[in-house]
Amino acid sequence: MDSGGGGAGSSEPSEPPKPRIAMPPIPWQVRRAHLERLKAQNAPKKITRKFSQVVTRSADGPQEPAPDYLHANPSVQPQAKRRLEVMAKYLGLESKAAVQKWMESREWRPHWQEYYEASLNPRLVRNADPHFQGTKYAGPKFSEIQREVARGEAYGRCKYSNFNIDKTGWGDLQHAAFALYRMTKVNMDTRNGIFYGKKMKVEDVQVRVWLPVPREVAKASTALKNRDQPGSLKYLLPHQVPGKLEQMPVQEMTDEGQGGSPASPTAELDEDIQGLSDASSEDRPAKKRKLTHVN
Repeated sequence: MDSGGGGAGSSEPSEPPKPRIAMPPIPWQVRRAHLERLKAQNAPKKITRKFSQVVTRSADGPQEPAPDYLHANPSVQPQAKRRLEVMAKYLGLESKAAVQKWMESREWRPHWQEYYEASLNPRLVRNADPHFQGTKYAGPKFSEIQREVARGEAYGRCKYSNFNIDKTGWGDLQHAAFALYRMTKVNMDTRNGIFYGKKMKVEDVQVRVWLPVPREVAKASTALKNRDQPGSLKYLLPHQVPGKLEQMPVQEMTDEGQGGSPASPTAELDEDIQGLSDASSEDRPAKKRKLTHVN
């Protein structure tokens, strides 16, 4: 048996190369999905910012878009702006009466009244004029108001939180933003606020404290059109009250249609106060009065 007969000189025939199998082409949908996955993996991490840091285009600050938080809250139904029963659910109150009480409290009514007198009332008076042919304007959009609040408070501007507020040159948008900021601040930070101690975002509270505003605007518009109705006096400024009450005869304004002092809602209270003062004067020692004679 020849063990080393093969040696280095012996060569075995090499196998022929295998034919390549033709691969089917990759569909463009697969390639596109693969590229999108790679792009998402290599993309930088999205940085979330607080609401106070979100501002719109400004000359002295960064340029970042401010989202519309009104449409970012789908939980608030449109009926909440018209029906107090539905509004109570979003305000965390028990009933319709609780909503009315909150709207008349100092946590909401003074800020609305200031905004109404400074901005809304002149607009609504013009809208109520039957001869007015222009576009009826009832205030800025809520998304614009939120952007104005964010822009005015960002980077230490304190446009609406300053102790001394300079309202020179303010328009409808600035007055609305000031009212929204005060409503939100009072109801979140004071003990009597309906959102005090609740862990909620500022923008969510803004949406909820502004819910009664469209309803009050509609009521004010109706009151300015029907100024003769008794319920409209709540929405009229002193110089807008019709002159019928001033021209009313005294006999019609007295008790039971008879002559005497005009009737007033505080007549009984005035009598009680006068009775208490008379009773207390009997217990007090009489003071000596210095009489002066006029020649």
